[in-house]
Amino acid sequence: MNYKDFIPFILSVEDKKNAVSIEYWFRVIDLKNDGVIDEEELEFFFKEQQQRIVKVTKEMIRFEDFLCQMNDIVQPLESSKFTLAQLKKSKLAYLFFDMLFDINKFIANEQKDSVALEEIHSNPHLTDWDRFALIEYEKYASVDDDTFCKCLLYAFFCDNCIIFKPKLKNFFFTLFKLTQKKSSYALRISFPLTKKTK
Repeated sequence: MNYKDFIPFILSVEDKKNAVSIEYWFRVIDLKNDGVIDEEELEFFFKEQQQRIVKVTKEMIRFEDFLCQMNDIVQPLESSKFTLAQLKKSKLAYLFFDMLFDINKFIANEQKDSVALEEIHSNPHLTDWDRFALIEYEKYASVDDDTFCKCLLYAFFCDNCIIFKPKLKNFFFTLFKLTQKKSSYALRISFPLTKKTK
């Protein structure tokens, strides 16, 4: 995955509630490219997710039960046939995708504690992307340069690609630019993205 592909990918992973992310994941799952996610396509992705669920929860979930939950979440016009418009209309499309392929986010949603819920309610203007960016920025701001560079090199293992510090600022700037909706909060932490030295 190159840098240009990584940006829409990470945005779509971290904030599945926005229309762009819903379109991104719909295209990924719509293997037949017919504008409908059907039972066969869901089962294809569910098989891998089922293995992850068993590893994490030690419980086996049957596909029929999973499919019933998906129908309850989206409430499609025709059972087990999900269109892009229906997913966009649903306020729970993010849960649909998390259940299908993102076990960590699905479990996090299921187990949100009172502190996490309070943070969401106290900052309703923040998107999931804003929250992710804040957490990542705070991680960056709290570590020394050497530790951060080692983590960065480990995290960005593109083909022979080393992201140097000047490029890092551009990386974060590009991510914020692509969010389409710049909240004042996002702008506040976007500039400057240089680490303060002691």
